[in-house]
Amino acid sequence: MLRTVETLARLVSEDTGTSADLPLRMAELAATVRQDADDLCSLSMRQARDRGVRTGILADHLGMSSDTVRAHSDPARLDRRMYIRLTPQAHDSPPDTTPPDNTPDGNPLDGPDAVLSRALSYLQRTSGRPIKDIAAHAGVSPSFISRVLSGERRPTWPIARSITRACGGDHTTIRPLWEATRGAITPSPHAFHAAVQGLHLSAAHPTPHTIHRRSRHLITMDDIYGLLHGAVPDNWWTVDRFVYVLRGQPHVIKPLWDAARDPGRAPRPPVPLPAVRLPAEAFG
Repeated sequence: MLRTVETLARLVSEDTGTSADLPLRMAELAATVRQDADDLCSLSMRQARDRGVRTGILADHLGMSSDTVRAHSDPARLDRRMYIRLTPQAHDSPPDTTPPDNTPDGNPLDGPDAVLSRALSYLQRTSGRPIKDIAAHAGVSPSFISRVLSGERRPTWPIARSITRACGGDHTTIRPLWEATRGAITPSPHAFHAAVQGLHLSAAHPTPHTIHRRSRHLITMDDIYGLLHGAVPDNWWTVDRFVYVLRGQPHVIKPLWDAARDPGRAPRPPVPLPAVRLPAEAFG
């Protein structure tokens, strides 16, 4: 952002012509600076609230209303903004050649239900296990399993575990994804790595090189390999971007990362997550 401001100042000082091209370019740069500043302000407000600063104090400090502070620091809003910032545009990135069969339309950060259904669907497809066999193993109808895999139904934990086991998967990597669909996730020293593995599964197991490229090379290969093999980075920045690339929601993973960095601490109660909305018919 500082480099953009310096460029803008230089263009202003050097402008002696009459063409409209330079003023338009300066306006574009100014709009970029304003958006960068807005995003930085929103992230700072979210961090302050996560560290216990009351909304009213933030509002007074920034000269905003409490409602404005809440809106700008909303985790879902920040997820959308950060995804936009990290998503390469068509003109500056090679086309993504990842098979599209596990890439649903719509917002890539569309919530825990989508992450869970993608993970279970990927397990079913790669296992080659017929849906009717999975249904028999879980004790439900094939149509119910189909609706779970498509994200139309939210499974109970026994059903999600049965699907995972029937497909030869590890149910411990599915558990954090399932908990997130229920609006609360239980932090523990091992839950962070399980959630990372679950997100990796939900994203159809992209290679480390693919993750590196999709991050615009912001995440190092060492960090990617470390995360996939159980490491807990010291800085949240790396985890935040890793989760975005895998199309998860960082604010869902943050409590697990906190717990993993402090494994000696006493067990923590479930952490409430922002409300997850699903059509009423999803609950039968």
